Amino acid sequence: MIGICTKCGNHAWDKTVEGDTVICPRCGNRWGFRKLPLLILTGCSGVGKTTTAAEMIRRNVDFAVLDADMFYNIMPHETEKDYYRQVEQMESLSRNMAQTGKPVLWTMAGNLDKLHKAYNSRFLSAIHCLALVCGEEELRRRMREGRGITDETWIQSSVEYNEYFQSHSRIEETSFETCDISGKTPAEAADAVIAWVAAKREPDIVFRKGTREDTAAIMALVKTAVAHMEAQGIFQWDDLYPTAEDFEADIDEGALYVGVTGNQIAVAATWNRSCDDEYGNGAWRFPQKPFAVVHRLCVHAAFQNKGIARKMMAYIEAVAKTQGMEAVRLDVYRENPHARRLYEKRGYVQTGEAHWRKGTFLLMEKYL
Repeated sequence: MIGICTKCGNHAWDKTVEGDTVICPRCGNRWGFRKLPLLILTGCSGVGKTTTAAEMIRRNVDFAVLDADMFYNIMPHETEKDYYRQVEQMESLSRNMAQTGKPVLWTMAGNLDKLHKAYNSRFLSAIHCLALVCGEEELRRRMREGRGITDETWIQSSVEYNEYFQSHSRIEETSFETCDISGKTPAEAADAVIAWVAAKREPDIVFRKGTREDTAAIMALVKTAVAHMEAQGIFQWDDLYPTAEDFEADIDEGALYVGVTGNQIAVAATWNRSCDDEYGNGAWRFPQKPFAVVHRLCVHAAFQNKGIARKMMAYIEAVAKTQGMEAVRLDVYRENPHARRLYEKRGYVQTGEAHWRKGTFLLMEKYL
């Protein structure tokens, strides 16, 4: 549905996606869509995915619960290309169902390596995976007694897959969390998954201009974000930058915005027309267009991986456009893959490099 151009009728699949906007390559028409996360409940055969999913369905949860085996049953499944096509169909169905406001939780054992590589992944705000695991003897019991499986080769392959989930945190680009359901009843396992889904849902957020009274909360936010980055080996900010004085100067200029969820500031960012001399290194694609510059985008550690940064960028771009800006420029730390992925998904293109005290930063630009 959201892939059909209402202006020229182009229904070809290969639309351009920039953030939460679809662009028709034939006529240039642009339209928005609702971007929600894709939720995956994974784990080896026999661990309890289907039983847990059935329990959630009985509770009438506020998200869709579907089994990816539906595609295995109706589509070819002999080659890697076949499996990619199944993932494409799964993500295509998810993106369309998201327009109702409800995300989809899929149960699936394999093909996790293909989730981020599929074309339709660009319509998703994030991909979150939870792997159900249990002890080896419990798994063998579940397969033999619960599923009636006697094939020892199958049982052993499940044991090894279960061990992989317990000892790793990702399969290629797809990271996952684990939930040990050894000894848990189906109701208890469902409780754990529902709580996990709730933590991954994107919270409602209200954006406004920052005030001097927000400074302490913003600095506390920055402290959590810096600790979170350093834990991942990303040493982008420190005690020297950014400072409270930096944010207060942004506030006094009327350029700093915050996003509030509940009573807590979850994100802060600044946009204005100012940039460092290092921006002269950029081969800017729209040099004659009026442009905004984004600075110091920062999300509280407790609200990361919830689409908050994406929503802030969408808000900044919308406000900048209403004020006559036709492009947005920014810089991103080269060693911060999460920030780079955020901007790339929103349609930003690298135009050069800047070099500051902490290292190399990529200069990026997007046409509005």
